Amino acid sequence: MTRPSPSSPAPGSPGRPLRRRWAAGFGGLANLARWLWREAKWLIIGVVVLFVATGLLIGWVEAYEILMGFRSPSSAKHSILAWALSVVGWAIIPALIGAVVGYLWLCKKPR
Repeated sequence: MTRPSPSSPAPGSPGRPLRRRWAAGFGGLANLARWLWREAKWLIIGVVVLFVATGLLIGWVEAYEILMGFRSPSSAKHSILAWALSVVGWAIIPALIGAVVGYLWLCKKPR
C-alpha cells in the first residue's frame, strides 16, 4: 500500500492553498483569467489603450461617461477618440461580457 506524498494534499483538504480551494468551488472561474488572456488579450489591451488615451486628452470623468453612454461624444474636444470610445462602450464591452458569460455557462454545463 502506498501512502500519498505530503507535498500533494487531497483536493478538499485544508493543506491546499486558499485561492485554489476557492477557485475549485466555482468551476469555470478557475480558468477564466487564462481564457481571457488567451482569447481576448488584444481586445482588452486595445480597449484599455483607447480609454487611457481618451482620458489623458479629454479628462478621465468625461472619458468614463462617454464609455458608459452617459454623455454624447459629439461634444468632446477630441471627437474622433470620443466616438471610438463610444463605439467600444456600446458594442465591444457588451460582446466581451457576453463571451465571459458564455464561457462560464459552458464550464458549468453538465457533460
